[in-house]
Parts: sequence; C-alpha cells; structure tokens
Amino acid sequence: MWLRTLALGFLFAAPPAMAQLMDDVTVPNEWLQNWRRTEGDQIAFCVAHGSDTAAFEQAVGEELAAALLLKPVFVESQSGFSIDGMGYLDAVLLSLTNECDVMLGMALVTGGGYPDWLTVTRPYAGVPFLVTTTQNAAYRSLGDVPPGRTIGTQIVSAGDTMLYAYVSQLPPSEQWRRLPYGDSGRLVERLRDGTLDAIIIYEPALMTVTEGDPAAAGLQVIAAEPLRDLEVPIGAVLLSRNIFLRTQLDSAIASLVADGTIARLMAEHGLGGTPGGP
Repeated sequence: MWLRTLALGFLFAAPPAMAQLMDDVTVPNEWLQNWRRTEGDQIAFCVAHGSDTAAFEQAVGEELAAALLLKPVFVESQSGFSIDGMGYLDAVLLSLTNECDVMLGMALVTGGGYPDWLTVTRPYAGVPFLVTTTQNAAYRSLGDVPPGRTIGTQIVSAGDTMLYAYVSQLPPSEQWRRLPYGDSGRLVERLRDGTLDAIIIYEPALMTVTEGDPAAAGLQVIAAEPLRDLEVPIGAVLLSRNIFLRTQLDSAIASLVADGTIARLMAEHGLGGTPGGP
C-alpha cells in the first residue's frame, strides 16, 4: 500500500509517510526563482511548521552549518497536506527553489523512487514507531493482542503501512482490525477510551500528545513483535543541481554521527532510535 508522494505528515507535522514519488509537478515556471542565492556564507534550511521534531531538526541544522563553516538560516515550510499528498511535491520544489537550500526532517524512502530533480542525504537519525497500550492492558507485545481486536494507526504513516503489509498476509481468522486516524491526539484518545486495543504511533507524536510522559497519561509502550523494522530513517532533501552541497552534508552527517553529536541531540530532545539511521 505505497502511496504516491513523500508526504510525511506527513513527513513533517505527523509521522513520516513512506511512499513512492510519482506525483507530477505542476508548478508554473514563472513561480520559480531560478537564480542562485548569493549569500555565500549562509545555508538555508526548511523545517516544517508544526513538526513534532522541529526543535531537533533545527539543532541538527545548526550543527551541520557549523561543520560546513556556514551561518544557518531557518525557514518554516508548509505542512498539512491532504491524505493522498496531492500538491506536496509542488510545495517541495517551490521551497527548495525559492526559500531554502535543504529541507530537513524527511523520511527517506527505501529503494528510491525520487524525481530526478531531487537528491537525498544519508540519514542522520532513525526514529521509531511505538506500539502502545493502556497501563491496565495485559499485553506485553503486539502479538498478544487477540485476532479480531482493533489496532489504531496514523493514516499513511510508515507504521500504518507496515501493519497493513503484515496483516494482509494472514488468514482472515488471524487478522486484527486496522483503524487509521488522521489526528495523533484522537488516536491516543481512542486508545484511552477503549475504542482501540493498541496503537502504532510515531514516537515524537506520542511524546507531543502526552507532553513527554506517556506513563502519566496512563499508557505503556510494549514490544512490536511480530512486526519488525519500525524505525524510519530521517534525513534531508535538496535539488539535484546542488549535488556538491549534498556530498558535503553527507560528510558532515557522518562526522556528527561518529563523534556522538547526533546521539546527544536525540537524547536532549527525547528521541529514541538510532543515530545515523537503522
């Protein structure tokens, strides 16, 4: 169930969506400022408005700029696209052409599928989706939830896609009911009121909804088995014409991962997962 765009939530405000990039870009040429910015001592980063990881992304951008001996400038980019992601690539192209050099906080799609005008960095972090229940539930893993019970997900997210792929391979008698939600707050609310038996939620979204303390909200995180690889690689995207800058960013990311900087930033911003990606 791969959708047609990168839209993460899609990539920004909610959880990262995993999708192939097949959307046609329909931006009129007159909307694009195709001259190069001349501030040679600056690098401009786009960070999505309302993103659950905006503070972390800005901290990463500051470290990347320092590694490149450049001054960082941050620009809020658009978020809140429709479920099918229509128009998302148009917004990415406009932002990268007119406003910023680099767009941070992007879920990187395994196996490519990017348009030829876009290039991606190596991941600087892997951020997990978490399987979560209420504290009074007896489940210790997702596999403990009996068939026929209801699992909530964030619609078109990586967690939703992974659950769908797994459930669709099971006989009907062994399947859970999958109920996607477009709002993280409503997803947690429905878990707490008993509508859902468990949820699969992007860790930063869970921390935002519970103000950083799931236990205080009466929730517990349980093992994801039988699901695997619920960690999403997060990196940045640039226009393909900026391939030299991308190679410099890749080197900077590798250094920041190796010297522990990314691990420190993840800890400071309450993110689990893997520095450098899964």
